[in-house]
Amino acid sequence: MQGLTYLLTVGVRVVTGLEFVLRRSLAQDHATLSCLHLENRQKMTNTPTAERILKAFSDVSLTIFKTAAGEHSLHRWTPLSVLQQEALIMASATPFCLCMTQKYFAFKIVSSSMT
Repeated sequence: MQGLTYLLTVGVRVVTGLEFVLRRSLAQDHATLSCLHLENRQKMTNTPTAERILKAFSDVSLTIFKTAAGEHSLHRWTPLSVLQQEALIMASATPFCLCMTQKYFAFKIVSSSMT
């Protein structure tokens, strides 16, 4: 039970950090993001919620192909939308978010072998 509590605490910290840093970056640049509201794609916001940002990245996937010997691998990412690219650029303003975008986003990882 203690491990689950720890895991949830880490998750909340990551999500809160993402939201804070992204909002601060948008405020400093006087910028806005669009396409976050499903009901109105043209609505602009400078205070995105972490929930909406994570939903924007829900269709991103990473496929890893490995040879039978495991010597070579091929990585293929889903192409990012304009919104996803803008969010990553804004979030990468600090080392914390750069680390977060590389390690903590929940990517769907599909692994298969090349023959």
